[in-house]
Amino acid sequence: MAEGKPAVLIVDDQPNWRSLFSDLLEDEYEVVGVGSYEEALRALERDPPFRVAVVDIRLDDKDSGNEDGLRLIERINAERGAPKTIVVTGYPTLRTTRIAFRELGVFDYIEKYPESGKGFDPVGFRKTVRDAIEESCEAMPPSDNAMPEIAEPARDESQEARPDTARSKRWLLPLRRRKKAQVVRAAWAS
Repeated sequence: MAEGKPAVLIVDDQPNWRSLFSDLLEDEYEVVGVGSYEEALRALERDPPFRVAVVDIRLDDKDSGNEDGLRLIERINAERGAPKTIVVTGYPTLRTTRIAFRELGVFDYIEKYPESGKGFDPVGFRKTVRDAIEESCEAMPPSDNAMPEIAEPARDESQEARPDTARSKRWLLPLRRRKKAQVVRAAWAS
C-alpha cells in the first residue's frame, strides 16, 4: 500500500466503469478494482483495510435479478472496522434504495445514469468518496484516527471575496448532504 494514502475498493462487473472510478480516484487514494463478489471477498482480506468500498448492485448484468452487490455490502458490514460503503448502480429502484439505506446503512447511493439526464457526475462522485473517507477516519479508534492528507480543491480567490457566490457557501454542502441523508434514513426507518 502507498504510504499515507487511504485505500478504496471498487467493485463493478463492467470494466469501463471500474476504470472510470479508478481514474477519478487514483491521484488521492490507493485504488483496487475487482469485478465480482468472489474477487471482492478476497480483496477485503488485505491489511491495512479499505476505508471505502464503492459497490455496484448488479455484479452480473446478464442476470436482471442479480443483487450480489447488496449481499457483498451485508458481508462487509459484518466485519469489525468495516469500510464505508457507497452504492453505484445503473438499475436504481426504490426497493434497492430502501434496502441500501435502511438495512445496510450505506453512506450514499449514486446512479450511473441519473434520471435528470445530466449524466454521471465525476466531481460529485469524488466528493462523496472524500466525505466517506473523512467519516471513516472519525469513526476509527483514537490510535488509528490520523486523517491522511487529502488534497483540497484549488481555490479561486476572486470568488471568495464575494459572499453571495455559491463557492463561498460550498462548506455548507457536506453538512446539508449529511442532514438530508439523516432525514431520509429517519423517514425510511419509521
